[in-house]
Formats: sequence, structure tokens, C-alpha cells
Amino acid sequence: MSKNILYLVRLEDIRKKSRGSDGKIADYILSNRRDVANMTLMELADRTQTGYATVCRFFKRLGISGFKEFKKIFCEEMENTDTSPDIDLVTNIDTTLDFDEVNKRICEYSSSIVSNCGRLVSRDALEQVVTLIKNASHIQFIGMGTSAVTAQYACTKFFRVKPSCSFDVDPVIAKMRSSQLDKNGLLFAISSSGRTKNIIETARIARQKNITVVSVCDFVDSPLAHLSNVSLCTTVRDSNKYIDLDFPLIQGQITLIDILYACVCSKLSCSASKSIQATHDAVTSDKLKST
Repeated sequence: MSKNILYLVRLEDIRKKSRGSDGKIADYILSNRRDVANMTLMELADRTQTGYATVCRFFKRLGISGFKEFKKIFCEEMENTDTSPDIDLVTNIDTTLDFDEVNKRICEYSSSIVSNCGRLVSRDALEQVVTLIKNASHIQFIGMGTSAVTAQYACTKFFRVKPSCSFDVDPVIAKMRSSQLDKNGLLFAISSSGRTKNIIETARIARQKNITVVSVCDFVDSPLAHLSNVSLCTTVRDSNKYIDLDFPLIQGQITLIDILYACVCSKLSCSASKSIQATHDAVTSDKLKST
């Protein structure tokens, strides 16, 4: 995987976690994305109230030779993000489209979501979540609306290798169960918008108890993403821009779950194989034999 497509996500992570100079620089770049391309390094230092050497070290830590290289990569990322297709099937219904055109648009849209998801997933974040899942005493999956589909799918997958899993869609039960997680428990919150009130409240209860929260959102910049210890996303966009649109990227969410599941199985190795085989054998008799 090319490292050049992860800087928007990495900058968002720095802005979220760093309160020092790095956080200031990341915040300024993300808040002034269109202006950065025309700045000099000294101008960036002045506007972030840091210093020339501080900004140089910032880009070195990102693995970039300097500001010039960063601007080239960053502009390419912004261009790729801006050309991602947006389809709102609720507020923008086109009655003139025939079946072939609908088929083409939806398939292209779905392919772009999965492709973007694969490009955006950070290896560091992925490895961190895999370790958290592997070591968790209990994993509570929560989701509502469309995201409940992903949450149930995730619970069904991981139950095969981590029997201590639960899935909650009822907000009251979700909050109650979250309050009962022990220090090694893991709350896995899924919200397409990252703005669902009950999901955020449940995550906040867990964080108040020092329980680790992992989230899957469709947007890197959303309230749930900021509240989580680790957040995985399907796009680098800001949920505030799409607050009124029906915009669930469930294909990307499912892809992230499948990636995590495969990695966890690899880490658990023999124990995963035995557990998967046991769950498979338990339901084999429920399937009709071919004639």
C-alpha cells in the first residue's frame, strides 16, 4: 500500500491527539486545506505561531523530506478526495435513469467506496485495533439504523473466534452493558455519520470508565471519531458537510470489518482455526444437502 494516500487521515489523528506544536500545525493545515498549496514553509510557521525548525521536524516525523514534497502529495490527495462520487438516493432521485445507468452508477459508487477504504486504512491503526480485539475480555458491538447491519455482521464474524461478544441496537441496553464492561472490555461503536446521539452517549459512558472505544465511521472528522481511542473511517470527509444526506457507506464498513477479522484470525492462528471449525460444525446439519 502506498504511504502517500494516508496523510489526511494521519493529520486528523495528530490534530486529535497532540496539544503541542504538532497539533497546531496539523489543525491549521486541515482547516486551511486550499491555502496550504500556495504557502511557503516560513508562512506556515508564522500562521501556526511555531517556528521554521519546528515545522521542518513536523514533516520529517510524517516521513516526508520537506514542505515541498508534502504540498505535492497533499494536493494529489485532495484532488482524489474531491472526485469521489457522491450519490444521495433520498434527496436526489433522477426519474430519467434507466436500469443500465442505475446499475453502472451504483456499481461504480460501491467500487470507489471499497477502493477508498483500502487506500485509507492505516496500518498502525489496524494493528492497534487487532491487538485490542485479540486481548479484549468482552467486545460490545453497537450500531443503529444502517450501521446496525454492520454491527451485527461484525459480532457474527468475531463471535467465531472471540466467543465473548455482544451486539446491541437498543440504546438503553447498549448504555447499560457499556457501564458493565470491565477494564479489559472493548466497545466497538459503528455509526455511519459519526453523529448518532445514543451511540456517542454510550461511547462517552465507556470512556468515563476508562474502557477503550474503537469506532467505524464514514467520515474521519466526526464527533464519534474524536471521542474514540481509535477510529477507522471509509472517507476523509467531514460529516458536517453531509448532515442532511442519506449517505451510508456500508460497503466500506463491511470491508473494514473483513480486514480486521482476517488479521485477528491470523494473529490467533491455531485457536482461531479450531473455533471457526467448531462453529461451522455446529450448524452444518442445518443446511440442505445437494441432490
